[in-house]
Amino acid sequence: MKKFLVLMLVSVMALTIFAGCSSKTEEQPNEEPNYVYKNGTFVGYSDNNRGYVKAEVTIENDQIKSVKLTEYQGNAIEKDPETYGREGAFEIGLLAQVHKYLENAFVEANGTDIDAFSGATSTSNKAKQAVERALLKAKVDATPGLIDGTYLGRSEITERGYSVAEIKIEGGKLVEVNLYDMRAVENGFEQKPEDYNWQPYHEAREAVAAAMLEANSYDVETYTGATSSSEKWIQIVKELIERATIK
Repeated sequence: MKKFLVLMLVSVMALTIFAGCSSKTEEQPNEEPNYVYKNGTFVGYSDNNRGYVKAEVTIENDQIKSVKLTEYQGNAIEKDPETYGREGAFEIGLLAQVHKYLENAFVEANGTDIDAFSGATSTSNKAKQAVERALLKAKVDATPGLIDGTYLGRSEITERGYSVAEIKIEGGKLVEVNLYDMRAVENGFEQKPEDYNWQPYHEAREAVAAAMLEANSYDVETYTGATSSSEKWIQIVKELIERATIK
C-alpha cells in the first residue's frame, strides 16, 4: 500500500512539472518584432528647386540612428557648409549649423516631424523631403517603383565644364527631361548660351530628351555630332532614375 501511494505521488508531481513547463512555453512565445523599417542606410533626394538636398539615413531596429545631409546648388555643385554664404542674405558658416540641427532633430524625433531652422526654411523643407523619401525606400513592405519628383544631377566636373540633366517623374513615368552643358568661364561655370556656336549640341538637347520621353527610359541612342554630351546625359538620367527607385 505504501509503495502504491509513493508511485501515485511521484506520478502527480511529474504531471505537475510537465504542465508547468508547457504553460511557460505557451506564455513566452519566441516571436520576431514587427518592424516598419529595414536595418541599413537608405538615401533620399529632395526635389530640385534652385538646388536640392541628399539625405543618408541609417536605421537600426526601427530607430533612426544617424542622418547625413548634403546640399547642392541649382548648378548641381555641392555646397560647402563651412564656407557657403551670400553677403547680406545668408551668413557664411550658418549652413553648417543648419545641417547639424536638422540631422540631430531627425534622430531625436525618429522621423520628419520637426521644426524648421529659422532663416533656413528652404533647406529645412528639402531636408525633410529627402529624409521622407529615404524612409519610403527603407520600409519593410515598400512597393517597388519610382518616387514622383524633380531630380537634378551632373557629370564629373572637368576644366572645360560638365553636363547637367533634370528630370520630372509623375505617376511613375518620365514626363519632363531637360539637358544642357555648363562651360568654364573666368569665375566658375555658366550654361552654354542659345547662340553657342555648335548646332549639333542644340539639336542633341532636344533629340535625346525627346527619345527618353518616348522610351520612358535613359536607354536611348546618342546624337551624331554631340556624342560626348549625349553619353553624359544618358548616364546622368540613369543615375537620377536610380535615385528615384524603390527596390
